[in-house]
Amino acid sequence: MLIVKGEREDEDYSTRDQQYFGATDKNVSRARTSVVGEWRADWGALLSTDAAIRQDDFNRFKDATTWRANAVVHISGPLSFHAGYGEGIAQPSFIDLYGFFPGNFVGNPNLKPERSKGYEAGIRWDGKIFGAGVTAFSNRLSDEIVSVFDPATFLSSTTNASGKSRRRGIEVKADVQPIAGLRISANYTYLDAQEQKVGGGVRLKEVQRPKHSANIVLDYISGPLTLGGSVAYVGKRGDTDFDIVDPVTFMSPRVTLKSYALADARVAYALTRGLEAFVRVENAFDQKYQDVVGYATPGRTIYAGFRIRAGD
Repeated sequence: MLIVKGEREDEDYSTRDQQYFGATDKNVSRARTSVVGEWRADWGALLSTDAAIRQDDFNRFKDATTWRANAVVHISGPLSFHAGYGEGIAQPSFIDLYGFFPGNFVGNPNLKPERSKGYEAGIRWDGKIFGAGVTAFSNRLSDEIVSVFDPATFLSSTTNASGKSRRRGIEVKADVQPIAGLRISANYTYLDAQEQKVGGGVRLKEVQRPKHSANIVLDYISGPLTLGGSVAYVGKRGDTDFDIVDPVTFMSPRVTLKSYALADARVAYALTRGLEAFVRVENAFDQKYQDVVGYATPGRTIYAGFRIRAGD
């Protein structure tokens, strides 16, 4: 099967400063046109492949061509092996390019997009009742956009790192259907994420990326009733506290964010074929946690309502 897709994106960005009476106002725009071609194929019962190529034409950055390829080998019955390679790019944000506060953060209009290359390989068992799999992955990020501080001007900005960041790890998944209507899924990820701001320099642990994370999800359907619940665990991770600045080095200290677990629950009942009532609770135990140092996160939140479905 051959798939071809085109995209067009136009963005505008405007800022108005109060400190310099409009002298640093910004009115900028950018555009991107993309074409994607994808080819999916089954080579008998043994092999399935998927390959895609993407061309991005920018009016503010150098044009880029990226591609990805995946293959699944069906070894025997429910046992399969899979592997893949992929490339990607990410444009700088307008704030990265032009800043948001001229007396503090000025941005860098000469930034280049970030580029990444990644590999993965794993094995999977898909039985009628039980399924499990393990996948190893590795990703390299170049031209990473990082924050910098100039002690002479006391201004912060951004730049493309000359080093390469590395993210690698293992993900384990399992799911089971012990009785009709009940499905339990779980996954665990071990992540080793290190950044290198200067080529050939030391590697540091990336901030806000936990080494350990896991999820467990339960869903049960019986007639018109649907029940669900999940627990998400995020392990300890580092961050930078920009509210504190060393007066000699002008550096902000690394801090450790505590691990946490969030529980969600949901109940739905089909009143008619096309009308369903539901209640959903997020962060059911009102866990206090932080994903970014100094920023608050939602407490217990309850949603209730009706869903209307038209058609089959």
